[in-house]
Amino acid sequence: MERVSLNTQDDQDVPEMAERALMVAILKRAVDDWNGVDMRGNESTSEASQRIKEEVREWFLDESEDYLYSFENICAALAIPAKAIRTALQITPAKSKNFKNRGGSAAVNGNGRVSGGE
Repeated sequence: MERVSLNTQDDQDVPEMAERALMVAILKRAVDDWNGVDMRGNESTSEASQRIKEEVREWFLDESEDYLYSFENICAALAIPAKAIRTALQITPAKSKNFKNRGGSAAVNGNGRVSGGE
């Protein structure tokens, strides 16, 4: 009986494409969280939204590469300069607990490219 292999080069690319799509989705969600856009695409100014924005600000500013889906690792994998995203979104370290960064607006498209910003 002849052995048949269904593995092709395209099949080998699927996990890599899926991981890239996941990274783009994580980055898009973080940008939306920073911009105050909820999962339904609506603008939110709730207290919970402000807490999420603070958490995502910390994620954007964390320069650690210690975990797989850190901001720095995602940017490296997608070939996007992390500094460019921070600049486009006007993300800076908090100066105090009451700091509220208005931030710029930017978006990440399906190819992992940043658009917008000031």
